Amino acid sequence: MKKETLMDTESGLSVTEAGLGKTLALLHRALARIDDSAHAEEVQLTLERAVSCLENARRAHAQSAGLPVYNIVHGGASAEVVAAIAAAVSTVIEGPHRLLKVQKTKVPTPASSAWAMEGRAQIFRSHKVR
Repeated sequence: MKKETLMDTESGLSVTEAGLGKTLALLHRALARIDDSAHAEEVQLTLERAVSCLENARRAHAQSAGLPVYNIVHGGASAEVVAAIAAAVSTVIEGPHRLLKVQKTKVPTPASSAWAMEGRAQIFRSHKVR
């Protein structure tokens, strides 16, 4: 593995180490107030800053290790949805994988009406499973 050359001159830490340290400090700050609804907005902003610091650390590490830097596109999905999808992918796919893009899609609606769909659903529910 290639030694990281990008350094934060103020602390003597690599950019990756500095980013991870900032992420941990922000998470520690947010967790102290996470149960207090009066600080909900502040906690959310702190968590968003932590995600930004973590993303910067990821990019710095990839660059220093000579790895390709991938952009993670959320496509309007919340961080919680992206985390749930990443966990599901990790559970299903054994081995290395990378989540590159999460985007919302429209669910195709059939040409028939909602009443017809409900009628079919009732008929299917009325059948006994053998």
